[in-house]
Amino acid sequence: MSTFNDRLNTALGGPFEPFMRRSIQTVILFEAHRCLKEKFPSMRPFQKKMAIFDQANYLLNGTSLLPHQREEVMWRTGTSKEVLNPDMMWRRTRVVVQDVHKLAKQMEAFAEANPPTPQGGDESGSKKEHEEVYRAFLQKQYEEMTGKTSETFPPRFEFTHNNCLLVYKMYFNKGTQLDTSFPPPENRELVLPAKKSECAAGPGTPLFCVQRVNNKHGVFARSPPGSPMHPGRMQQQKRLEQLREVREYMDLLKQFEGIVDEEAMNKRKRELFEALPPAPPACGRNNCKNQIAKNISCGG
Repeated sequence: MSTFNDRLNTALGGPFEPFMRRSIQTVILFEAHRCLKEKFPSMRPFQKKMAIFDQANYLLNGTSLLPHQREEVMWRTGTSKEVLNPDMMWRRTRVVVQDVHKLAKQMEAFAEANPPTPQGGDESGSKKEHEEVYRAFLQKQYEEMTGKTSETFPPRFEFTHNNCLLVYKMYFNKGTQLDTSFPPPENRELVLPAKKSECAAGPGTPLFCVQRVNNKHGVFARSPPGSPMHPGRMQQQKRLEQLREVREYMDLLKQFEGIVDEEAMNKRKRELFEALPPAPPACGRNNCKNQIAKNISCGG
């Protein structure tokens, strides 16, 4: 069975482009909600926000997007370039779920009025029928918007017309029916604040007092002092992971030198350069001495 990331790449139909940003964000939020909806009844309102935030970032980090592209996907707007915080992400997720189901009903009515060509009763035939209805719906929307009845809708129209279209394409089949072949939600442990006062306000900020939720009932636990979840350690670890990921992409690109068009190679190299994390802040003299002493004592 194909994974969530596999299906997302197939639905995108090509490499990431800036105009795909909101559609990918919508898919990530919809999938995060699908993964968590059975656990929501045991959560308090502020915990739901942190859970969506945690799950969405987990899903995003599992995609094949470059680090700077992942950050771009989670911008509130392309103008502000402000990354969604837990509160904004929760509000946007609720709207996404409602809008997706409205679109599904709209697609169902369209499919009844414009039935697809029968392709057989198997899964492959069903997907072909779904794709036919989907593309016919896009074409009708494009003609109504532009008045160009003799012109096929451009590829980017799918992403710029309605952010929920990509969700429908991935998850639904024949109107309001969900695709039964879609992989089940991943059951992973959640790290949530036990108290509202302990909530982190910004992206990437770790949580110290946590509620670990393995199922819809939940189990409480607290992380000990000196935990590796300390902000400095988390930021350093994240930076090292980004450096490692960019280096792996660069090594992979070298294998295609002389094969792939030079302009395309240079474009990808620029994207990788932009994906490099900023240099760590300079530490104070005493702190540097303490760090050096610590490294020496540890054999560094």
